[in-house]
Amino acid sequence: MNKLETYHSALLTIINNEKLSETLTSDDKTFMTNIINNAIKWMNRNIDASQGALEKQLEELEDICLPILSKINKGESGDPGEVGGDDGKQQEPTIEDD
Repeated sequence: MNKLETYHSALLTIINNEKLSETLTSDDKTFMTNIINNAIKWMNRNIDASQGALEKQLEELEDICLPILSKINKGESGDPGEVGGDDGKQQEPTIEDD
């Protein structure tokens, strides 16, 4: 699994997790789901894409989704360090290479 696929999975997990996504509107969730699905379709059409092309897609996806995800951080007050924690830091899904 590459970084882009991992990020897709993390975003879908957030959207589908009622607790994490409770501060998102249904429009936010629908918009993000459509963006994620379009990115997955791009990956399926570009199976042999270079690492650079994958990284560009990841950056574009992050640029689109991070402002929406920031609503989670502003709307929840969990333990510091958790997604939605109120430690003042923007938390992002962890992306790992497999």
